Formats: sequence, C-alpha cells, structure tokens
Amino acid sequence: MTVSSVALNTLVLAAKSARRVEEETLTEDKTIQGNQFKAGTTIHYLNNGRLNYAELSEDTTLQGVPYKAETSVWFRKNGKAFDGILAKDCKVKGKKLPGGSHIYFEPAGRLWRIELGGNMTIELRGKTKIEGYILPPKTIIELDQFERPYCVTRPDGSRLGFDAQGEMQPYCN
Repeated sequence: MTVSSVALNTLVLAAKSARRVEEETLTEDKTIQGNQFKAGTTIHYLNNGRLNYAELSEDTTLQGVPYKAETSVWFRKNGKAFDGILAKDCKVKGKKLPGGSHIYFEPAGRLWRIELGGNMTIELRGKTKIEGYILPPKTIIELDQFERPYCVTRPDGSRLGFDAQGEMQPYCN
C-alpha cells in the first residue's frame, strides 16, 4: 500500500464518519432550529443538516399552531413551519379553523391556503349578504396577500371567487 492510498483511505473513513444524520427518532424532547419536538417524533433533515420535516408522535404545538399526531409538518430553511394539519379547532393568523384542516404558509409567513378538515362557517357578500354559509370538509380556500379569501373550491370542483372588497364573483383569478 502506498502513502497516497493510505491517505486516501483515511480521507474516505473520515468522510464516512462525518456524514450527517438524515433521520432520527427522538428518545426525549428536543429543540431543533427553535422548534420543540416531543419524544417519539421522527425528524428528517436535508443534506446540509437543516430541518426538512417532522413526523409527529403526538399532538404538538409549533410556533403557536397545534399540529396533529401521526402527520408530518414541513419546514423552510429558516425553521418556520409551512405545511401541516391542525390537531384541533383553533385560530391561525386570526382565522378560526376546524381541526383536521391542512394549512399552508408562504415564505413570508402569510397564511396562503387552507383545505378544511371540518365544516367552517363564513360570511359571503354579493348582491345579497349571506351569513352563516357553511363550507364542507375538503373545501380549499386560497387567500390573497392580505389573507382574505379570493377563491373557494368546493369538493365537487365548483368555485367561488371574491374581489378585493370581498364581493362574490362568478370566477377565480
């Protein structure tokens, strides 16, 4: 064995031992990138060691939002959650949402999309104000930059649109 092959073997062994853990199941509660996870949660990392997503072992509140056990929460590079399912009825960004709803945030943290996990009552305005309109589960609500609904897609595929004043439109942009 030449000196160069010994050095090469040493470098290969060092590289193997320096590999980052890509996944770990927590044996105790642990804080990762500012997020407090519970024991039993499986954490998945990106190649650079940053948090990618977590498979929750039990209901867990992250960044003030209660996420459901046995589901995954996805994270941006900065450690902020951007995709997950609500564990219970709660307010997110001032909106009362039913438990089981799948929520998505934009990079700036704005609530962008909601897929309802239960019935949600909203007020619609058009030529006639409709109060107490019930949106069924699996309805998708897309929000504009001011977090106002601009498009509602019902489970049957039919859609309701809203303009900047909240008036109902026959289309979604």
